[in-house]
Amino acid sequence: MSSLRLGTTRTAVRKYDVVAQDSKSVENPHFICHVALALEDTTVSSSDAAVNVAHMKPPHRSRGRMPIHAVGSVPLTAGERNSVGLFIGEVDQEQKAEQKRLELLGDLNILDKMLCGYVIRPHTDEVEIKSQDGTLMYRRFSCIGYVLEAYGEQGAGIILLDTREDSLPEVEEELLRLAYPPLEQMQNDPDYRARLASRGLDGAGPWRVVLPGYVLHALGRSENEIRRSAYRAATGDGAFPRRTTP
Repeated sequence: MSSLRLGTTRTAVRKYDVVAQDSKSVENPHFICHVALALEDTTVSSSDAAVNVAHMKPPHRSRGRMPIHAVGSVPLTAGERNSVGLFIGEVDQEQKAEQKRLELLGDLNILDKMLCGYVIRPHTDEVEIKSQDGTLMYRRFSCIGYVLEAYGEQGAGIILLDTREDSLPEVEEELLRLAYPPLEQMQNDPDYRARLASRGLDGAGPWRVVLPGYVLHALGRSENEIRRSAYRAATGDGAFPRRTTP
């Protein structure tokens, strides 16, 4: 039931805590560009310590490793932890099956295959694929969508954030590129705008999008507050701690 930025003191990280990574932006210090789920209890002694995580990188990784700069936590029951674990395993099976299907098709480039399970707006959706075996389905997520759904309706049942689009602050494209590093990989592509639209970012923006930093502010409340009501993000919440200006 807390969120904190890592420093020089030893900090406990619990299994399925939300761990976060800063962007490299000098102009936007402490702006969060990626969030993931810690996979085990551990202790870190400095910022930039690396931990084992499950995350939508993309592509999805049910076990990877990343440096972290902040952590958010709420106590989970044994049943809730089990639900998060089941969610990770189910998504991993879906994503691997879709990757295998794309490999058999053989008509997509490496970037498209990497991003097949990735979406930005909304933070999660479902894709139906018609095949000779019937209708197949898999879920797509942003990194923050993956974390929110692991805790939320698809996992532990704790709704951390109000993700209704009309309750989210508007975000300009420049800031989105900090929050969603895969956008940088798309930027030099001649079909850049089409690629943005395929991830939900149609038009010229700004867009009402869930930023990774929002979840740290959602977890920076008492356990009762977290379980009672979803957090409503404010302008500046993309950074942790919050910036007082956009």
